[in-house]
Amino acid sequence: MADRTLRVAAVQFEATDRDKLRNLESVERLAASAAADGAELVCFHECCIPGYSFIQTVDFEGLSALAEPVPGPSTDALGKIAKRLGVAVGAGLLETARSTPTAAQRIYNSYVVVDSNGVVIACQRKLQPFVSPHLSPGDDFSVFTLRGWKIGILICYDNNLPENVRCTTLRGAEVILMPHVTGGTASNQPGRGTIDRALWDRRATDPVPLRREFQGLKGREWIHRFIPCRCWENGVYGVFTNAVGVDHDTIKPGISMVVDPCGNVVVECSKLGDDYVCTTLSGQALAIASGARYIKARRPELYGDIVKPTNAPSETRPCWTRSWEGGAAALEPDRAASSPRTALAAPVPVAAASPSPLPALPSTTPEVELSPIDKVLARGGTAIRAVCGAPGLLDGTVRWIIEALQGDVNVNDVGLQKRFADFTGVVQVLMKPQMLGEIRKVVLVQKQLADAGGKTSKEYSW
Repeated sequence: MADRTLRVAAVQFEATDRDKLRNLESVERLAASAAADGAELVCFHECCIPGYSFIQTVDFEGLSALAEPVPGPSTDALGKIAKRLGVAVGAGLLETARSTPTAAQRIYNSYVVVDSNGVVIACQRKLQPFVSPHLSPGDDFSVFTLRGWKIGILICYDNNLPENVRCTTLRGAEVILMPHVTGGTASNQPGRGTIDRALWDRRATDPVPLRREFQGLKGREWIHRFIPCRCWENGVYGVFTNAVGVDHDTIKPGISMVVDPCGNVVVECSKLGDDYVCTTLSGQALAIASGARYIKARRPELYGDIVKPTNAPSETRPCWTRSWEGGAAALEPDRAASSPRTALAAPVPVAAASPSPLPALPSTTPEVELSPIDKVLARGGTAIRAVCGAPGLLDGTVRWIIEALQGDVNVNDVGLQKRFADFTGVVQVLMKPQMLGEIRKVVLVQKQLADAGGKTSKEYSW
């Protein structure tokens, strides 16, 4: 019996924020190259048509202007590309939809696939959106058929949760498209963090430093920790695609790749720029994958705790602070005046090349004298929402604040500035007065715990 095959391409390119036409031109150019290499399905990254990370700076009206229905103008353009080249194409966009004609408009981070006839055959909405508070989450998994293959879609963070990949596999998926925009972001994880824009700008004449960043924990090494694992534990192919180059205020590492059902990376992009890789999927590889045995070995009667309802709602939160949490300067100038978020101030950039002094107090200081704790927090308030999900980081930051408060605090003290600078690589500094109360509560609770134990904060075990 002949082996069942599907030739797929995983693409990476540097998208331009807001410029759908230019991005679609990149899609067409790279899809044509992949088609010439025999690809039957060409996959691009998350939100590659409008651009991605910049949308954290856009209000609802701005997103509405960028979003479009499916089918719509962008899927029509993709359809023409696919039909002309005779391939299926997958790409990400912002989708606008209403559940009923009179229902409220919703905006989704969606990924569509059009077949070689130019017809939309799949549209998956991101289940765990987080980059903008105006994005609604999807509520189901998608599995579609292309050339006899069952294919699922999970967008970026959706792949971080093993349950999503397992559920998609249980729906029959043999291949999972994994469009991302990831890597090179501020992080509290060892070795991870942002990539210097200057390295990207001089990549043509000095590529080695950038390649080291892309290949290390800020890119490839981190991505390889979970993408191959998801494929291996479920016995499915994974088509991972990612942006490369400038993405709003970050540099993305690309590393688009195809992983086989045994967790092996079959092909992988390595260029410091636009690139694609192409390979042939084999039905025989599915038959020998360990994941197929693991699926059969499951004991669902023991897994009630996994689906047991909780009192807390689902919360999808990255370890970096989003612009809309940081303030007005992050909003577009033409929208800042009408946005309720304009009362917030802008975050200080993360991971500075060298420690910088604490930011000065706002010129409009309150008439009431600030307490020592408020002075410290006003100078360098930790982004409480960003660190609450990382207890170790939160505890460390609180410990530093309490130590600073043991005496008469001099917020201009060089030693204190250095101690705070130690945190700037992993925590974004906020100048948001309305956050001080939340932070202060955490600090005081921790201090009370230390005092109740009869210990000073330096002796307290964190």
